[in-house]
Amino acid sequence: MRIAFAGSILLAVAGCQHEQPVATSQPAILSTPIGTVGNVPRSQIEKIGLDLKDPKNEGILSTWAHVMSLPDYELMGSSVECFCALQLGPGVEQGLVALINRGCTGDPVVVFAIWPDTNGMMWQEMGTDRGTAGDFGDFDGDGRTEIVVRTSLESGSHANAFYWPDVCAFTKKGYVCMSSSFVESYYVRLYLPEVFQGMDSAVEVLRGTGHDGNAADLTKKIDALSRQEALATLVDCREGLRRLAELVRGGNRQNSKEE
Repeated sequence: MRIAFAGSILLAVAGCQHEQPVATSQPAILSTPIGTVGNVPRSQIEKIGLDLKDPKNEGILSTWAHVMSLPDYELMGSSVECFCALQLGPGVEQGLVALINRGCTGDPVVVFAIWPDTNGMMWQEMGTDRGTAGDFGDFDGDGRTEIVVRTSLESGSHANAFYWPDVCAFTKKGYVCMSSSFVESYYVRLYLPEVFQGMDSAVEVLRGTGHDGNAADLTKKIDALSRQEALATLVDCREGLRRLAELVRGGNRQNSKEE
């Protein structure tokens, strides 16, 4: 009920004009693949030890390091956060997509995908400010895996940062940003609950800031910081909703041209 209501609000907001529209960090649709894309002979991948039907963390890391030509010191401390099969359509041999923590970083900051191609194996590395296993999925039901990459909105600290997700879809050239094609299937269904959760958490902090006269100064300072983070989260949520409204408006304009 809440998500359906929010979807109606977005459609209404999309019809409104803003005096000073702010550009998003990335266009809703990009015609070229994002990140770095390349090909590698299948024999090299097999020699490294990556089996797409039964992948192991070590094989994924070694393959990633090989195609990206990483020195050993950059590979040290890197780890695979999670991985899953990359579905490219009915009857097509599957690939693999993984989130990689690069060099002891706390958050998965690299999306690495690899899949069979007519010239061997095609691979793609995409940067993301944060990732989870839920960022891989067939959101629109076309039988192909979509990949979400996130950009921090940066109003709060890194620990409490809120993110804008761009949805990338598979093409023959690689994964390209096609966010405006996933308004209903991803943003309304999956992103809006994230926004609501962020807003609810911030409101809880702002409502629970009362203290008696004996509260320690340190506690007061911590609560003041928490209030600042809560306000920053609300700003981020507002920005996320604004960007989503931009996607809806863009989709409406495209539909009008097609009609």
